[in-house]
Amino acid sequence: MLLNRIFLSSSMALTLIMPLVLALVLTGVRPSLSDGLENTAPPEVLDIDDPFSRDLKRAAEDATGGIIFDDTGLGIQEEEEKGQDLLGRASKAAIIASRYRVMGLAIAKRKDTNQIYIDTGTTLTTGSKPLMNYLRIGSHDNIDEARQQAINLKSSYGQYLDASFIIRQGLKDERIDLDIGPFERIVHAERYCDMLISISYGLVGDCYVIQEYPGLEDAVSFTSSAIIRFSANAVETIIEDTSVFDLPAASEQILTVKEGENIGVGATIATKVTPNGVIVVDEIGTIAMLPLNYVPEDKFEEKERQPVNIPTIPIQEGAEQPADEERPPTIADQLIGED
Repeated sequence: MLLNRIFLSSSMALTLIMPLVLALVLTGVRPSLSDGLENTAPPEVLDIDDPFSRDLKRAAEDATGGIIFDDTGLGIQEEEEKGQDLLGRASKAAIIASRYRVMGLAIAKRKDTNQIYIDTGTTLTTGSKPLMNYLRIGSHDNIDEARQQAINLKSSYGQYLDASFIIRQGLKDERIDLDIGPFERIVHAERYCDMLISISYGLVGDCYVIQEYPGLEDAVSFTSSAIIRFSANAVETIIEDTSVFDLPAASEQILTVKEGENIGVGATIATKVTPNGVIVVDEIGTIAMLPLNYVPEDKFEEKERQPVNIPTIPIQEGAEQPADEERPPTIADQLIGED
């Protein structure tokens, strides 16, 4: 939903802004001048299980076979393709999401993440900022209630949050809205909505995507990523075709997936990277976790194809071969005889 912005005279602007300034003072939420500046410091990256800090060969041997998840949903609406049908397909979209294995996580930590901001309602000049995608997660009677919902989410589900909270009050609507964002992709925000409803046990009862102009909040969010690989079971049974694919190379290929990107066939999204793994959500709201720590699986080994042996019937020495005249007549003999 796009909110229309209108230009106000200076007197009307003061009339509308003064109650918000008073609310900021009463609630104790006072954005500093530095909050509106771009954070030029690189994000702190927490390497939970980085394969580059350990033996890659051992990591490759662990990235195998099969924890089989419930394949209901996860982007699968038809029978999974295999073999030559995968020719030319991107590695991140070749198989269903549950057949990938997480090898390492890089979780970004930013100083201003999960902060609560109050939208000042400042009128923007056309062409000054882009519209961005936010998720509206609550509507309240006053600012205190909206701020309390944000505090509750931060306290209980901080590891699932990697964005700012924005409290907004419409010019014509007395309701106070709580948003979280921004999101680079609308589809990511939609999947994140499904995840929040599932994990928050009522703290988020409903949510939907809106587009707003950014204010004092950080314009960058959800920057964590995961390093994944095909499972050996998928290489052996799905990719499988040695006539067109290099199976050993496929089993060792390292892929990087960022939050908000598609993973696997269909429209499954890597919705949130947590210290425990990657939460994926598909287009019908099915939620699954690709775990960082899974039951150790056997490594992929290419099996040599054995030549086909055609059995032969040995001829015993001394055995007499039937003479031609003793051979039973064939249909061809009968036709020739009739002529």
